[in-house]
Amino acid sequence: MTETLKKFQKYLTAQKLGGAVITDILIVNYLTSFPFVSDGDAFLIVTPKKATCYTKEMYLIDIKNKCPFLNFVNSLDIKDLITHLGKQAKNFVFDPYASTYINGTTLKNAGVKEAAKITSIIREVKTNGAIKLIKKACEISSKSFEIFKK
Repeated sequence: MTETLKKFQKYLTAQKLGGAVITDILIVNYLTSFPFVSDGDAFLIVTPKKATCYTKEMYLIDIKNKCPFLNFVNSLDIKDLITHLGKQAKNFVFDPYASTYINGTTLKNAGVKEAAKITSIIREVKTNGAIKLIKKACEISSKSFEIFKK
């Protein structure tokens, strides 16, 4: 399991939430460390104990190999996700700013509560892995600048 996903699960537990529905592909990528390509390629349900990824069949083999901690559903239909949540939807949240109008409306109508910038909170403090990547990026940028400066 990724460090960021664990951190988010601890946050959900501390807030006494049943879970969160993540529809923004950049946040799904951030939490799972799986490089989905475009918006709409995956949805993620995160609870304090597990994470379930709704995605296209073409991703399933790669995800199973790279993200064995995820449960999978071969669907990108938001209604399937709502059915999966069932009555527990009332204790789930989603970020209306990181969701399309249609997905947000569907989630809200199912009883999922809005929680603006729910994942921003965990992104404020960088993980050790993120710090290492940022340092590496700075080193590469610095070396590149020195080369092009000549």
